[in-house]
Amino acid sequence: MHHELFLALLGHTGDVVERRVDGFFINKEASFLSQAQKSVLERLLRLGFAFSTLEQFVRQAPKLPSVYLHALAQGVEQLLHRYADAIVELEAKTLRASAVFPISNLMFELEEFMEVLPEVCGLVRRLITDTRQEHHVTCVKGAKLLSLVYQRTSSGFPRVRKCMEELLYSCHRVLLKQMMTWMVYGEIVDPHKEFFIKKMDGNAGVGTDKLMQDKTAAVMWHQQFAMDLEAVPLDYFPTSIAESVFVIGKAV
Repeated sequence: MHHELFLALLGHTGDVVERRVDGFFINKEASFLSQAQKSVLERLLRLGFAFSTLEQFVRQAPKLPSVYLHALAQGVEQLLHRYADAIVELEAKTLRASAVFPISNLMFELEEFMEVLPEVCGLVRRLITDTRQEHHVTCVKGAKLLSLVYQRTSSGFPRVRKCMEELLYSCHRVLLKQMMTWMVYGEIVDPHKEFFIKKMDGNAGVGTDKLMQDKTAAVMWHQQFAMDLEAVPLDYFPTSIAESVFVIGKAV
């Protein structure tokens, strides 16, 4: 049974553990387990279902139109690697044990992940919408994504709060690179239109002489950029900082 359980904790179901739409559950035909044992095991199996859901998100994220979501997926992947390492170590510990390793001990060993993984899973469900009828997946992006992650950093559970802060930091690494590229080079790296500085479409007339052309080019450069406040995560990012970033980049 321990072997089946460890496989399920890593997202693999079998004869004893079955996958349903809303989670992993003990097969009703597993008569060798009491109802109390099934109840305890199914609490642990929430981890396996959360792992499977998050693993699917990590595979799916690179195909979706958001660099912040890609960064978040990398942070989630690191969390899943840490969880998988803990499961492998726990299985080795169980095999080394001279006596039967109680299920309650497994719950104690995995207490951190029992708090964290379901919360991260809930966040991912808020960010991804799967329209099954149309076989089309959409995602939350830009400032809204950053705000949703930030809101979860105020959790009353320290482990959850720390995890969400790490995921937000993963997203901020992309935002900071975008800001630095703008401030240092005056360029925008924003393939999915999420950054709060936008390049505007528009053409200006061209002067007849070189001096006029140079002046026109300078005016065109300054006029083709604008700040979009709707793309700023206003929950925690002051508009004054966004404005300063915008002005510095235009001055380059």
